[in-house]
Amino acid sequence: MTVEKEVINIDGIPVNMTRQEGKPLIILTRMASQAMGIWDTIWGDFARYFTVANFDLQGLPGARRRDAPGEGFRMLAENCVQVAAFLGFEKFHIFGWNGGTQIAMRCAVNFADHIQSCILLDPFFELADMRKVNKAIEFKRVLFEHPQRELYAYYWVMAGLSSGFIGQHFDQVEKMVAARMKGDKFVKTDPDVFINWVRALRRNWITDEEFGRIRAPTLVMATELDNWHAGPSVSMAREVCDRIPNAELQIIEGFGGHFLVEDPAKFMEIAEPFIRSIVA
Repeated sequence: MTVEKEVINIDGIPVNMTRQEGKPLIILTRMASQAMGIWDTIWGDFARYFTVANFDLQGLPGARRRDAPGEGFRMLAENCVQVAAFLGFEKFHIFGWNGGTQIAMRCAVNFADHIQSCILLDPFFELADMRKVNKAIEFKRVLFEHPQRELYAYYWVMAGLSSGFIGQHFDQVEKMVAARMKGDKFVKTDPDVFINWVRALRRNWITDEEFGRIRAPTLVMATELDNWHAGPSVSMAREVCDRIPNAELQIIEGFGGHFLVEDPAKFMEIAEPFIRSIVA
């Protein structure tokens, strides 16, 4: 389904949206810049059920709270509620992908009265044994400190795709790398700032007691391939799902973190029963 997007400026925040008359709002959250077109593969499918909105998180005040990431995530969750209110929605659905799951989960905890449902694709969680993850983060740092930052972008893209897709669609890999190098400020930031955020995303800013207060129906989706070895992983998704009442877990075998790019039809096949249940 092809739909038109408009850009609305809300208190200095440029919001991409497709307003569908009479349909509830869903906010799509991910740390990567919207200039990468990261949501484009499913935007039209979601517009069959929702008014769809997305805005960049990385340039907002909360994203700059590197000294207190937990507070930053709270501030970004507040931004979601403020954007929804400006658009005329007291309540809304939220879909967090990867780093955006920290924002979606914080919305579901702090603003439970506003959140109608929550989809978490590849959430992060601090596991009891993080040795593998920590070593992988060190590897990320080495790549990120290389004078050719593009090498990190290539590994980031390729680690999220299946080997079959990479072999058959390397032109798509090149386009994704070019888009990240052009549109994503994180890939140009200072290595220490970058690694601080990488580590922050993999820490638990929500307590078990807070998880237990989430009332919104929640779909947790986890892709099986973790080629970075730094997560998100199926193990992390299980820990999140086990802590949220009324949550269900779907494991997507054979895919990595760029699942929505590689096979959006498969994503919709898995997610659509949940979507229909929450908008019925």
